[in-house]
Order: sequence, then C-alpha cells, then structure tokens
Amino acid sequence: MGDLTTNFSKHEFMCPCCGVLNLDPKLPILCQKIRDRLSAILGQEIAMRVNSGYRCDPHNVRVGGAKSSQHLHGRAADLADARTANRLTGTRIFEEVRKMYAEGLIPELGYAKRYNTFCHVDTRTTPVNNRFDAS
Repeated sequence: MGDLTTNFSKHEFMCPCCGVLNLDPKLPILCQKIRDRLSAILGQEIAMRVNSGYRCDPHNVRVGGAKSSQHLHGRAADLADARTANRLTGTRIFEEVRKMYAEGLIPELGYAKRYNTFCHVDTRTTPVNNRFDAS
C-alpha cells in the first residue's frame, strides 16, 4: 500500500542519494492511472516500480541526466514492471501511455519517452514539439 496513492509511496520518488523529496502532486496520480490501466488489461494486479523519481543536481549529473531534466523538478518518473516473470517492456508501457493520452485519460501527461526496460513519464507544463518519443 502506498502513502501517496493506492500503490505508490513517497520513498519511491525520493532522491536515492540524499533522500530529498520534491514532487509534483500530479505525478503519483499519473503513475497510479498507468499502473491501474496495465493491471486491468492484463487481468491481474501488477507491481510497477519507479526506477527514478526526483533527482538532486549531483545525482542527476552522476546518472547522466539532461541538464534540464524534469526529474530535477520532481515532475518525472521512470516506470518499470517490477515483476520477475513476464515483465512488460518499456515499449509496452509506452504504447499504453500513448493510448491513454489519446483517450483523454491522462491529461496531466506532459511527455513520455520509451526505453527498453522502462517508460519515462512527466508532468511538464512547457510545450514540447513531440509529446511522445519512441527513439
């Protein structure tokens, strides 16, 4: 059980090196909606984990994050399937995020990017040329 949403807790979004939590309140809601949708599609509760939430400046540099990363502002999460078997790929999560946005289910989504094992989602408010990056 989470202390932010049904399944997500503050510690998942904290910077792993300093323990600071800077968090857009819309972000855990967005993550919960994505988790709920994937669970419904699969017909079973799945565990999602936040690989990376808020990052302080030094941690962002250590992990090679972009200088203008939304993680620095507490507006980004990298979501992965935490199950040990039959894990969803980053592509599968990304495609469902794209569908959910098209259906108007996640208006808080600012941007999504596909990676092999996870999907980056954020709640940025500044416009981007392409809301979905599958590169």
